Amino acid sequence: MCVWRYGLGDEEPLTLEAVGTRFAITRERVRQRIKNALQRIASRRARRAEACRQFHDYLLARLRPEEDEFIGRLLDFVETELAQLPRGPNALKLVLALLNKAGDERLLSEALRAAQERDEAEHEEQKRLAHQGRLRQKMARHLESVVWPSTKRLMVRGTPLTQARKVNPDSDGKPGSFYSAKLGRNVEYESQLERRFFMLLECLDEVVTYQEQPYAVPYMLDGKPLTYYPDVVFILESGEAIVAELKPCLHMALHVTRCKWKSLQAFCEERGLGMLMTDDRGRTLETLKQTRVPATFETALLKKLERGPLRWRDIADLRMEDVPCHAPQAVVLRHDLVMRLEPFSIERKKQR
Repeated sequence: MCVWRYGLGDEEPLTLEAVGTRFAITRERVRQRIKNALQRIASRRARRAEACRQFHDYLLARLRPEEDEFIGRLLDFVETELAQLPRGPNALKLVLALLNKAGDERLLSEALRAAQERDEAEHEEQKRLAHQGRLRQKMARHLESVVWPSTKRLMVRGTPLTQARKVNPDSDGKPGSFYSAKLGRNVEYESQLERRFFMLLECLDEVVTYQEQPYAVPYMLDGKPLTYYPDVVFILESGEAIVAELKPCLHMALHVTRCKWKSLQAFCEERGLGMLMTDDRGRTLETLKQTRVPATFETALLKKLERGPLRWRDIADLRMEDVPCHAPQAVVLRHDLVMRLEPFSIERKKQR
């Protein structure tokens, strides 16, 4: 009866009524017999049988029901020693009955509630690990496109990082801040693109620390000296540090972005830092350059460019079927053209 009632061995647990049907007795009679059997095992009289005595002593030694944290030990025992039983309240009821505590409804209720909380926590942890797995895959795609210096310089844990400038609160990208549990402070961002990437860094255990707006990098734009502030630097567990610039695909091919990128390359090479330009969806400067562009579109754009700079309407007139939306930027990068945004234009570099 105990085997069928509690699902011991390879059996599925049955209701009292189902067990009674097999023995041609009532469900109440089944309940009484099972109760008596368990009480005999848990009672002093049963200790005359060596097997029962050893089993009962083992339960008392493992569970120590009169000491603190009994519920935790009970749940651990059920999960490890009775792992073959179906998940549910039956295993808890069985062990409590063997400890002569079958009638303690408060204890059973507390144990069931603790078991439910443990199951929910385990479910949340599984969800967290699955989420971590997806984030690691996303970061792995980013790391494949990192441009590394000829000599890497590893940063030791605890290397101080400082913010070179505050974010612009009037930025068009919906600036703001959030509290970082990893850094123990508020993190500022100038766009939602930055916020999403910072949250990726925040969630990944492989990222030890990060700093927004970390460096001031001088660069030249059309003969004018200016200063550029990369979006973030982050440090991996390996000690490798990577400076990341977050740009929408349209902006990656812009003349001003490429001028900044060229200066950042020299800056990172000198300091042994990796560098990455991404839109946070895995699309990077390199993947943009490798975009599949129909030869007819590329030839038509370059031929039209011979007559002078192209405006947006000129690009729209060249649109064909099966042409990726980022095809113009890919052509700009491949042929080292100059692309500006306000107003939009694509032209060849002026010969000096």
